[in-house]
Amino acid sequence: LLIVFAAIWVGFYLARGLSIPIGLLAQATAEVAHGNLSYKIPDMGDDELAVLVRSFNTMTGDLNSITGELETRRRYMEAVLANVGVGIVSVDRSYDIQSLNIAARKILEIEEDSPVFNRNLSQILPEELSKQIASLSQDLFEGSARTIGAGLTLSIKGQPKHLSVTITRL
Repeated sequence: LLIVFAAIWVGFYLARGLSIPIGLLAQATAEVAHGNLSYKIPDMGDDELAVLVRSFNTMTGDLNSITGELETRRRYMEAVLANVGVGIVSVDRSYDIQSLNIAARKILEIEEDSPVFNRNLSQILPEELSKQIASLSQDLFEGSARTIGAGLTLSIKGQPKHLSVTITRL
């Protein structure tokens, strides 16, 4: 009876030694999945699970630093694009506006407080320009070129505007 009791106790002890680190790993993966890349699992022991825990902590640390670097680069690019003198508009495949810089607003005479993001290009631009851009985009996607350009003339608020439009597939 004593041997059976000792075997059960050793079994529970070993199971607990495995289940706690695995539970911590499961909790940590849930934290990372929710965006908490700074989450760390406390270091424990020298067995294979401890190596896995250290590898996980290294991975999340690397992901956190890379994410920070990417965010810094994104803000830098947004600042450059916002202040460049050329009008830049980026759209997705369904022509919903994803970004529009200050120069594009001025050229197209779109008011600064006018909401444009995630709205279709045809709702923001004059009809003739949005049709011409859609036609050029279609030509671009049907061909093998990455960039296509054309000179367009249109009337915005009664004033003729001559635009050099370049469309690049990203």
